[in-house]
Amino acid sequence: MVWEPRKNRRTEGWRFDKDLHFQYWGELKGRPESQGPIMDTMSFIGACWFMERARWIEIEGLDEEHGSWGQVGTEISCKSWLSGGRLVTNKNTWYAHLFRTQGGDFSFPYSISGKQTDHARKYSNELWKENKWDKAIYPLSWLVQKFWPVPGWSQEDLKKIEVDWPNLIESTDGSQSIIFYTDNQLNLKIAHAVQKQLKSVGLPIVSTSLKPMSFGTNICLAPLKRGYMTMFKQILMALEKAQSKYVFFCEHDVLYHESHFDFVPPKDDVWYYNVNMWKVDASNGHALKTRDCKQVSGICVNRSTAIKHYQARIKKLEEFDEKYGEVGFNAFVRAVGFEPGTHHRDERVDDATSESWESAFPNLDIRHEANLTPTRWSPDQFRNKKYTEGWEEDHVSHLPGWNLDQLKFLKLQ
Repeated sequence: MVWEPRKNRRTEGWRFDKDLHFQYWGELKGRPESQGPIMDTMSFIGACWFMERARWIEIEGLDEEHGSWGQVGTEISCKSWLSGGRLVTNKNTWYAHLFRTQGGDFSFPYSISGKQTDHARKYSNELWKENKWDKAIYPLSWLVQKFWPVPGWSQEDLKKIEVDWPNLIESTDGSQSIIFYTDNQLNLKIAHAVQKQLKSVGLPIVSTSLKPMSFGTNICLAPLKRGYMTMFKQILMALEKAQSKYVFFCEHDVLYHESHFDFVPPKDDVWYYNVNMWKVDASNGHALKTRDCKQVSGICVNRSTAIKHYQARIKKLEEFDEKYGEVGFNAFVRAVGFEPGTHHRDERVDDATSESWESAFPNLDIRHEANLTPTRWSPDQFRNKKYTEGWEEDHVSHLPGWNLDQLKFLKLQ
């Protein structure tokens, strides 16, 4: 017996139809969100897959009530997605599956019957269409909408399974949401103040963290360690999980004013930065601002544009890391830059452009002992003086739009 790859038969995307029956989905890989080495897929073929042991226990593995045959792909995909996780194809891998369908001595080495598959499918339909799995944070309709349009599903089929669901992120064109990322090393007084303020805005929130959190829809990326690459992966994961057309990038140590979220990007291929941002020393309330300071924490952008960029960014950095290892990695990251569309160096990720806007009232970038990047409190600390243009200094208590009750977590002097 000779095994040879049939490259014209390679499959990377799969789905299930309205009866939750497994189907191949070759067209999925042609979608914009499916580009890059890691691709979201609605379902999968059960011949080769893996997850962490702890995750297997968490989602309760394979439910024996299905019986002995059928619905493995549907069950694991639903348990993965509907619990707040993810199911992906790694395009950098390849495996072959021997289909024993010829009959005779080249068939299944055990007996199966149509009754077994019918039983599994009936149980599966009841479990997922009636939302009976108690670990789900989303209904089945959310998963179908995430990959919409889905062959084998009509609008009428989708409507039949739609239910009211608490904290469900709606997928409505023109909507906005917040992506929030943290390394969980922040002073809790600052962290709680920032989260409380973001909750008051009322927009859907997807949070990515290195420890489990009960903040918005949370994705925990443990055991990843704090660092530049981890931050980029957290951002991408949150972008892919969010469902809105536009997203605000929100960091764990920035106090965002409500007026920040009034902005709607006029163009879908441009990165927009709110430059009404003051850096505030958490130890004394001292504040400073420079003109047109573009920071990742001030971004509002079309979500699809952001996904493509961060997929390309991570791929670029992974290729550098594979070639050079740790040698010069951090320097290369800084050369690539953190703020999309703000420079034209050769190391840039793409040719994106950016523009600025100013909210009615300022955001407050809280500077503390655990910031990933250091703060320069004097113009003399800048080699390139263009970054000191419009230098202003004040005290946070004097800034418009904020009251002392909102700032009571700071050590004001």
